Amino acid sequence: MEKLKENAQKAITKVETLKENCREKDREIRRLEKKLDQTIKESETNITEMKKIHKRSKDELQNRLDELKKAYQKLESENKTQKMKLEYSEKERESSVESDYVSGGRQSRLGSRQYSSSSIGSIGSIRTLSRRTVEPENKFSSGFRSPSTFSLSYYAGDLYNLSRSSSQNQFANERKISQLERQIVSAHTDVQMLKREIEVYKTTLAENEKERDMLSQKIRTMDISVKELEQSLKDEERKSHEYELRLKKTQNELEHMRDKYEKAVKDGQTEILEERRKMRLKMDALSRINEVKNETQGKNKQLKSYKRTYY
Repeated sequence: MEKLKENAQKAITKVETLKENCREKDREIRRLEKKLDQTIKESETNITEMKKIHKRSKDELQNRLDELKKAYQKLESENKTQKMKLEYSEKERESSVESDYVSGGRQSRLGSRQYSSSSIGSIGSIRTLSRRTVEPENKFSSGFRSPSTFSLSYYAGDLYNLSRSSSQNQFANERKISQLERQIVSAHTDVQMLKREIEVYKTTLAENEKERDMLSQKIRTMDISVKELEQSLKDEERKSHEYELRLKKTQNELEHMRDKYEKAVKDGQTEILEERRKMRLKMDALSRINEVKNETQGKNKQLKSYKRTYY
């Protein structure tokens, strides 16, 4: 009986301990679930913000790159136009120089023919004419310029001015191209910085995912522990219920045995009293028999003594 009570008390204590452990695990699970929900919300917020920043930066960089491409194409087209103009002007100058050379040659040939036709008369006149032909050349070389020489000098100056303007345009275009290249390099640097920021966001996101997985794993482990504790609690409750049933059964048996014992004691007491009464009656009967017998013996003795005396 004492052993059963002790086992039942141990089972009840163990059940209370398991219940307390289950409550503790439930509180821990709720705390971890709250932390997991908070981490998930923060991760979703970070992902949304990162996507917005990435989209905004991508759009800005794309617009900037489009503008740079347009400016670069515009400069390329202007450069090509300037080159075409320069080539066209050079071709025009070459054609004009050739035409000047041709016209100058014709004029010199016509002059020589005139000089030769007018100087057929004598050798002196030929020499005079030859000197005259030399003198105009000297005059042309000293003070006056022939049409071909004037044309050459004019077109040479024009060529110099055009080459100078084309050089200036080329320099300006190269400067714009270098500026665009610097802007492209700057944009590339911005892209690299954004990529690094995205990598940092990805790393942070991966860490958050890892922490969330760890929390999920911990929650699953704790769920398994809670289920095991609940199963142990059910087993202990079942055992406690079995102990209670056995205790009740034992108590009932003890109650029945006590009732039976008390009844047996009562019956024994009744039997003892009855036996005592019977013995008392027997003793009373024996006492009366003895008294009667003694009286009879006394009477017989008296009768015998009387008879002796009388006879």
